[in-house]
Amino acid sequence: MAQMLTYTQPTKSKARSLLLECAVRALTERRDESVVVRAGAFDETFRYSVDCLRQHGVQLPDDSALRAEVVRFEALHGATVAAKRPSDLRVLYLCGPEPNNDLDVLVGLGVAPENIWAVESHAETYRAATDQLIRTGRFPKVHRGNTESFFRVVHEQFDFVYFDACGPLLGGQPNTLRSLLALFEHNRLSPLSALVTNFAEPSPQAREAYSRSMCAFFAMRYNDCPRALWDAGADPAISMQSGGDREHLLPYVERNFGATYSDFVTRLVVDVGRQLIPFARAHDIPEVEQQYFAPREQQQETVRRSGIPMPGPQADETSWRSYFERVFTTTGVVNLIPSSYPLLHFLEAADRALLAPFHNYKLSREMLRDAFWSTSLLAQMMNGTADIASPQMMAAVRAHWLDNAMNQYFCDIPFPHLMVSCLLGIYGRPYFVNPRRSTRCRYVAKATPMFADCLVLDQCRYLFDYFPTIDLVPSRMRSVGFQLVARSCIDQIQWHDFSSSTRVFDGAALAGMGALPHSKPHDFEDRVVIE
Repeated sequence: MAQMLTYTQPTKSKARSLLLECAVRALTERRDESVVVRAGAFDETFRYSVDCLRQHGVQLPDDSALRAEVVRFEALHGATVAAKRPSDLRVLYLCGPEPNNDLDVLVGLGVAPENIWAVESHAETYRAATDQLIRTGRFPKVHRGNTESFFRVVHEQFDFVYFDACGPLLGGQPNTLRSLLALFEHNRLSPLSALVTNFAEPSPQAREAYSRSMCAFFAMRYNDCPRALWDAGADPAISMQSGGDREHLLPYVERNFGATYSDFVTRLVVDVGRQLIPFARAHDIPEVEQQYFAPREQQQETVRRSGIPMPGPQADETSWRSYFERVFTTTGVVNLIPSSYPLLHFLEAADRALLAPFHNYKLSREMLRDAFWSTSLLAQMMNGTADIASPQMMAAVRAHWLDNAMNQYFCDIPFPHLMVSCLLGIYGRPYFVNPRRSTRCRYVAKATPMFADCLVLDQCRYLFDYFPTIDLVPSRMRSVGFQLVARSCIDQIQWHDFSSSTRVFDGAALAGMGALPHSKPHDFEDRVVIE
């Protein structure tokens, strides 16, 4: 009876209905609003960019040439927002002993049982689940195995995945984090999709390890530092000083554990899908590494230098000036500018036992940590790590943008990371969250607080498929229309990502905040409390 209550209590049922309805509606009737780059917002931004250049006296191609580029983009965009009915959606969820609890809601929302997969690893639970399905005459696909292996070997792609882990993020049996890493590594979500997650608050025995790990996660962040920590008096700037002072946040996190964990589970899952796995996956492809990066020996040397810690003052130091000169000339860039590498600091500083899934995770040919480190330095080459880039990447980065330091027409000039992120996105296939259409809730299962999210995700393939491969970039960049289409698309992505310290298109606004109706940051709304 106790196990039954875990799955059928009213609060759990309300959360389930809320999140699954959010996912189905986002991918069907609200599909055109669920993409990160909406058609109306793109058109508005593109027109603004053309008018702005004309006002500055820039010679532009005729309207037909500009329109031809827009039409190319619209064809790609239209493929993403093409209509789907609930019966078209392909869905995966974790089975448990009572598969009808979730199946009732999914079928009630119009999802076809034949398009539903359920996964269960425990033999006894699997038998209970299949017995229930046979008794009720329902026949989804039920896979006997764990989710990590399923994502690796079963070549299905889903419109949404309901990952009702029940255990805490970073923990659980099987490990919740490894399953998510495999989900994103093997690209098991459709280009426009939803990921529904449900994580338990960690047990009191694990709180110290989680508190320190969350300090490591938020120490190098500003916009996405939890509001509860701000309200309690924490100052993220202290944590973000060179080298990082994670201990500053610890007492605030301990006193606001639930509120901090609430943001942690959302932000970490988003970071895994948008940056961690895509960056590493691109580097893991041998041909991409060869085209994008310097030879492996040079990469390893750049990585080694980037991680050199900040030195302390020496006994014979003659002045503060000599000390600071030594700091700036010897400290590795990851420690000198820690706010540019929040995920790297998290991977290195969080509790080693909790982060074992990260450190032990192997892609097809290299370790996740190693691949991500190299790509992070490439993406932030402006910090002094350009020697990690290949000649082809340097040629692409040097391709002439209309807007630059000599001729600034728009709000932000395009720095090298915009080009690098576009080229990484072609192969890395990042998932960008749409906070406008995402929903988060909180409820209590027995005595355990649960944190559930419906994250609406968009791979923005209309941008990355529109972008050429690396050796074609210098030639393609001669098209003014291409540049304006790409910049208009990137502009909208960065507004949806504005609250994240790990946004890959940071500083990409064409119009200043509030200058256009769509030029405004989007962030998650507060969690709905279900009682």
